[in-house]
Amino acid sequence: MEMTALLAAIAYFICYGGNWLFGQCMIERPIVVGAVTGLLLGDLPTGIILGASLEAIFMGAVNIGG
Repeated sequence: MEMTALLAAIAYFICYGGNWLFGQCMIERPIVVGAVTGLLLGDLPTGIILGASLEAIFMGAVNIGG
């Protein structure tokens, strides 16, 4: 249980903290967060599916562009 929480915290740091460290490189998008979390937790296909589902909601809720 603690290992899963630690891996989730590492995924959070990579995706959200990395945005501050490396500049605006769009790694906080749901599709990337899902893939990174799935990779760290050992279930990449589920992470990508979940990330893609959340990305569809994200694209409908956020106004991007002009």
